[in-house]
Amino acid sequence: MSKDKEFKLPGSGYDVVCKVLHAYVVCGKGKASLGDVAAKAGIDSTMVSRNNGFLLSIGALQGGRDKELTGPGRDLAIAIGNNIDEDIKQNWKQVFLGCERTKSVLDMVKIQKGITKSQFTAKVASALGLVVNPTTKTGINTLTDIFEKAQLLKQDDGKYVVHEDALTVQPADEKEEIKSDPDSDPEPDPVSVKKEMYHGDSTNNRSSGSPEIHINVQVHISPESTPEQIEKIFESMRKHLYERPNE
Repeated sequence: MSKDKEFKLPGSGYDVVCKVLHAYVVCGKGKASLGDVAAKAGIDSTMVSRNNGFLLSIGALQGGRDKELTGPGRDLAIAIGNNIDEDIKQNWKQVFLGCERTKSVLDMVKIQKGITKSQFTAKVASALGLVVNPTTKTGINTLTDIFEKAQLLKQDDGKYVVHEDALTVQPADEKEEIKSDPDSDPEPDPVSVKKEMYHGDSTNNRSSGSPEIHINVQVHISPESTPEQIEKIFESMRKHLYERPNE
């Protein structure tokens, strides 16, 4: 395999990979230098450099000397910044399923109906066209952590097998509705909103003569959101939650 097309493994553990991703989104839109990312992450620039190749390989980063997050990479970095486990899982899943090389590892495990833990490192290295050495082992360990956190692979009876939910990606939630509002910003919405509605106590409903509805709203705000974007999102929420159509 040519050097240019070689798949780059993570150069650190999972926590450091997450710090690098989060630092890129904190740097804002556009390209960021190695030094800026390292300063935001609070780690040495060599640690950022060691993981940039992996993030480029999976399509989370793009660029040359200075790099920026791709669309999927930004969604993943925002999820990590918000520290919402379900969002992190879904975004890792989308990134890995969208990457030909990580998808090929998943296909290999599925075809072989599971791979024993003792053989897993060598099999993955072979599938990625890499030679097994201490650096490769470290990278594959982190790669495996991400496969498990994304619920793409799981351990079962001493084997790594494909998770039953591996190909299930949660659809976009109600933030798509916010995008469709004519007054909203045309840029990708940095705020995600999740609503849960349930009926109140039936006794109270009978006494009041009208159904009681409770609405729980969770708002996840991107670190780089502007005050104007935040104000627009809350204006839209007030409109849909509190204004009643004319009868």
